Amino acid sequence: MKLLIEQDDGSIVELKELVGVDDAANVLIALSTHHLRSDYRMRIEEEMTRITGKRWVILPPFIGKIVGI
Repeated sequence: MKLLIEQDDGSIVELKELVGVDDAANVLIALSTHHLRSDYRMRIEEEMTRITGKRWVILPPFIGKIVGI
């Protein structure tokens, strides 16, 4: 699944592809390919959380891997 975000200026920002999302997951983590202003990122996270019922976290592009413990 790919997540595309349309910014206020009409440009499209693509987040990296989401893979391996289990139905039981509580939190969805998206790795951004672009730097987003923190207020804009938080607005997107809140809206996606409202739509999906799962907490969203969008990480900046300099983070390449996530390890769960």
